[in-house]
Amino acid sequence: MQSAVRTEVISKLRQFVHGEISPQDLHRYVRGRSCRWLDDLLEEIRLTPEDYSQIALDKVALGVPVSAYIEGICQLGDLHEWALEAYRIFGTNAYAASRAYNPEVESGLTLLSLLCGLEYSETEEIARSCVLRIHDALENGRAIPARGILRQLLMKKSRVDLLTREMGEDLNEPWRERQWAEIGLAPSSFSGSGEAVSEDCWFLPLGVCTSDAWNLGGPNESWTHPENDQIFTLRETYPGFDFEINSPSVFIDPDGLTEVILDVPCLGAPELRSAVHLFAMVHRIRCCTLDRVLAIPSQEDL
Repeated sequence: MQSAVRTEVISKLRQFVHGEISPQDLHRYVRGRSCRWLDDLLEEIRLTPEDYSQIALDKVALGVPVSAYIEGICQLGDLHEWALEAYRIFGTNAYAASRAYNPEVESGLTLLSLLCGLEYSETEEIARSCVLRIHDALENGRAIPARGILRQLLMKKSRVDLLTREMGEDLNEPWRERQWAEIGLAPSSFSGSGEAVSEDCWFLPLGVCTSDAWNLGGPNESWTHPENDQIFTLRETYPGFDFEINSPSVFIDPDGLTEVILDVPCLGAPELRSAVHLFAMVHRIRCCTLDRVLAIPSQEDL
């Protein structure tokens, strides 16, 4: 792509994320560049880490469309459209490698993309209450409470449907199959019948792995320290539940995503259901399925 054209495209992307042009304006520009979708344009231009420094989406810019929705200037669907397009721009490895990278901005975009789509939050009342927490944090210069917001969303849903998105092996010992799994949140339109479409589950609130895989490749950060293991709280909350099975550990990362570690040689369906059971306990989920099989704590446990 020629330098002048590339500069123009980056300028247009910056205008969009800073609220100077609408998603509709961006769509018209994309079509004018002979691209059907924004993804096509992004594939053509291939943004570099330096480009993201020029586009410069920060918490102030993130707060502009959020405030517009809270103040009634735009509708929830408008905020959702903005968040989805911004997530397409910034949900890349190049952004994560750039000097402009802000994990809180990335987390905010992910939350907005999830919350504002009624296929996940189910009602605008639930969506608005969660978006309001993001707005208050941005307005007052506080960290976005991603953990609390995600838990609030999951607790309020009438049913949480999960699908196994991907299962993998330990790269250091490929013969040891199914050392980890990624579990995706299915949209509310998921009917529970027909073939699972796990690739549609772009939001992955639960990761599961064996203790061997975790010890070899798990993150060594403050949230993974033993004192932050949620299993201790669960033991107190559910004294009648047998937590000795698979010797689990449960951690929640700063974005509110749950990691369940099981002391088993490999993962199969029973182990995944056990992990989802713990996930439901942690987030006080009333009804939860995994791959169309009910996996919820019994009423006496709740």
